Amino acid sequence: MDAAFSQIGTRVVVIARAPNPNGNIIAFQDFVVEGEKVIPIFSDAAHFKAEAAGSGFEHEGMEIDLKLLVSILRGYELLVLNPASTKLHLRKSDLQALIKHRGG
Repeated sequence: MDAAFSQIGTRVVVIARAPNPNGNIIAFQDFVVEGEKVIPIFSDAAHFKAEAAGSGFEHEGMEIDLKLLVSILRGYELLVLNPASTKLHLRKSDLQALIKHRGG
């Protein structure tokens, strides 16, 4: 596994909203970067706070279990880990491989 993968714990932070706090829907914020739609994920709250500062999304960070995130993804999404620093591009299959590598 790549060294950047070591930054990913069992929980990550995403920019998301839960339209109904009592519901079971999570709406992830995506962005178009260089013509490609990406979903930013952050390795921890500190990375989120530093990288989201001044973006208008500072209060929309949602910590989520990595396995839950993987279960929600359909497989075609492009994720970017810590987009202002690490910039590692990931797919669902990469996260599945990481979880498997860790024995989970």
